[in-house]
Amino acid sequence: MPGCEDVFEEDFRVLYSDVDFKGQIKAVKILNLCQDIASRHSYQLGLSALHLGEKGKIWVVHRYELEFKKRPFWDEVFKIRTWRYPFKKLYEMRRFDFLDSNNDVFVKGLCSWVIVDKKTKRPSRLDRTIEEKFCFEPKNPEVFAAEIKSPLNPVLKSEFKALRDDIDFNNHVNNTSYLKWAKECIDEDDFKNKNLKKIEILYLNDSLYNDRLKVFSEKEEDSSRYLIEIKNGKNLKSLALIKIFIS
Repeated sequence: MPGCEDVFEEDFRVLYSDVDFKGQIKAVKILNLCQDIASRHSYQLGLSALHLGEKGKIWVVHRYELEFKKRPFWDEVFKIRTWRYPFKKLYEMRRFDFLDSNNDVFVKGLCSWVIVDKKTKRPSRLDRTIEEKFCFEPKNPEVFAAEIKSPLNPVLKSEFKALRDDIDFNNHVNNTSYLKWAKECIDEDDFKNKNLKKIEILYLNDSLYNDRLKVFSEKEEDSSRYLIEIKNGKNLKSLALIKIFIS
């Protein structure tokens, strides 16, 4: 972890609207909190979506990885600690630690973002958009360990339409909606009786309001991992690849 001056943290409480049928905070809420605290930290640094918008740029999420030791219950208090660093002058990497009242990490997160030009829709190097002081890469940056590949034998599990509530500040489907749709692929017995251990998401293309989406899934033989691919329902372009690990 970097020096204290580079770390941003906030305290939170699990609200009733945040929990699932077990009374534990939902995985989608965890992802939303990562997005929220990253946005607040970025605003403090002058790197937020509002700041980039003035330059004709936007932040686009590229990948997420979340590891769960446990999930807190309704009304529990916890802290989120986050910090950022560049990687290859293209990716804005960000780490998250969720800490309980004993200061033990119960969720560890890693994500990457890229800057995209609003007009050309092409990625932009960090050092061409943000101040040089934010572009120095650490010696041993933490990065993603493995690729996320499409399922080999996918089965169509469900179909959705992108609703107004799915649309975010960039006028496309927010990254959390893909996890919400992917969770519908988990078998009912697994969902009720097993614990979420890890989520990996790779975002490939965006989707817009009223788009039809198809969700394909493959469950591995050992029953501990789901491979999910979300596609545009019209042209079948791949939008996101998701791995969900349970035990």
